[in-house]
Order: sequence, then C-alpha cells, then structure tokens
Amino acid sequence: MPCPSCGDEQAADLQSCPKCSEKSERRARRPAQAPPREVPLGPKLPLKNPRALSAFRCGVYGLIPFVGLLLGPLAVLFGILGLRHVKSNPADKGASHAIAGIVLGAMELVANWLGLMFVLHGLATVIG
Repeated sequence: MPCPSCGDEQAADLQSCPKCSEKSERRARRPAQAPPREVPLGPKLPLKNPRALSAFRCGVYGLIPFVGLLLGPLAVLFGILGLRHVKSNPADKGASHAIAGIVLGAMELVANWLGLMFVLHGLATVIG
C-alpha cells in the first residue's frame, strides 16, 4: 500500500511510514461482497392456464376505444376456454382471470358497438 505522503510502498498493517514517519490511515479491509441479488417478485410458476391469462390480457387491452371490437370477443372466447380448463383441472389456477376476461370482454362489446352506432348515426345526420 503506498504512503499517502511520500508514495513509498509499505505494509498495510503499519501505523506509520518507515521512510517519512507519516502516520498512515489504516484502512479496514472490507469483506468481499457478493454481487447484489435480484429481489424476486414471487415464485416463477409454470403457466398452467394460458387461456385464462389471454382472456384477461385481451380484456384489459380491449379497453382501448374501438380495439375492444376485436379483443372483446376474443376475451370472452378465451375466458370460456379458460373456465373449462379449470373445471377439468382444478389444481390449475386461473378462474378469476377467466371470469375477469369474460366480464371485460362483454362490457367492451356493448360499449364499443354502442360507440360505433353513435358515430355512424352522427355521420348519417351530418351527411344526410
């Protein structure tokens, strides 16, 4: 370890430099640190009911106006398939995602079709 005053190499355990008698600061050795661990957000489980998760995702993304015209029916379809999977394999989870997908998909169908009808009615009154 070099002396901070004269730069001469000295042993790390000396209190002062043998060349210039400058007191050296003893640096405590830090224990070797392990690399930081990633904090797990939860156990990574294999996806057992992808239909239910697809229903939920279609239902959520279908909340974008007019995207629900396409994703609403898909959410309902995947939700029904996901519920059937849960009934045949009760150990697999996903019933709540499937139900949420069915409910959101049905609401999106109604809301988007009503919105489309209002737009078309407005265009018909402006043009005609």
